[in-house]
Amino acid sequence: MDEMKKYTTCTEIEAMTEEEAKTMTDDIEIIKGFSIYFIDFEGYFKYSAIVYGNGRQIRHANRYELHFTSYNGDKEKLRALYIKQLKKMLYTEKELLKPVKDYDDYEKKRHFISNYYPLQFDYISIFFIGSDEERAALQEKTKNMFYSAAALAYFHDAETAEKIDSLYKKLQEEREKSETSYKYMYKAFLHELWNHEYIINWQGDWDVFSCFGRVKYGDNKGPAEYMDELKFNDEQKKAFYDARADYRADGEAAGSDARHDRGQDRETRHEPAEDLVALARRLGLLHVLNGLFDLLLAVLVLSLVGILVDLDAILGHLGLALLVVHLEVGDELLQVRLELLHVVRVVERRD
Repeated sequence: MDEMKKYTTCTEIEAMTEEEAKTMTDDIEIIKGFSIYFIDFEGYFKYSAIVYGNGRQIRHANRYELHFTSYNGDKEKLRALYIKQLKKMLYTEKELLKPVKDYDDYEKKRHFISNYYPLQFDYISIFFIGSDEERAALQEKTKNMFYSAAALAYFHDAETAEKIDSLYKKLQEEREKSETSYKYMYKAFLHELWNHEYIINWQGDWDVFSCFGRVKYGDNKGPAEYMDELKFNDEQKKAFYDARADYRADGEAAGSDARHDRGQDRETRHEPAEDLVALARRLGLLHVLNGLFDLLLAVLVLSLVGILVDLDAILGHLGLALLVVHLEVGDELLQVRLELLHVVRVVERRD
């Protein structure tokens, strides 16, 4: 091997050709047709796994030791970890065409088709930041190229663009078959409830159901209306309500055993008497709460940087008394719960 060039930035590493990678290491592993080069960059990135497919770097799949500092530089353990992760992240075309096992399987395949697979080819992304002159030049260049909606990019040959879109279309067909299953939809809903921070998200219902089709947002719409709009069957509806119940229970248990009560009957499990967002909708105060939530966040930030704020006085001037905040820090979760205690008009001016 030649003396290794110093790579000090991610941009430099991502510009590295496969021929350059070959001169830097003899430790190469083939995973599902992709070449993995294990290279110690020292410095900031240290021991890493650089991924190539079709002679081009699949930069989004690269593994860097700087993200796994808890391994304390143990290359043997890091190498095993990288291989384990990449086997789950990368797919052969044959694997992509198999029926989806669950929502997690669908999401990983969708991510691969849209973000990893296209990097094996020359492309021009539709996303652009630059001058009008540069934009015009790119538009001229893509005039005779072929667009892939799944990759959100232009390719030099129609076959590549059509192949990517075909893989994506077939994946969607498999997803649609699976969406009739309670088990699949339960996991799908649970994933999106966490993904969209449902418990503190005023438009959480719309965010979650938008993942399963086009739905029109409405301040006073709840799960039932969105599910009717999507024409969900009884099994799908049951999957949502069960997933939401478990999501809430897991949120309450964050920091301890987040799933300690999975076996408990849903009839006997403690649930909040009334959802904050549902109550806000019923009282017609959703927009008010949105504004007050922003105010509260500003107050918390000011408090964190050492500026004392009389929150009670601020709320008094607004004529409202309403919020209690609980900050709960679990193993990997910072949860902020807002409970609406009461919304009252303050009749007498405070001294």
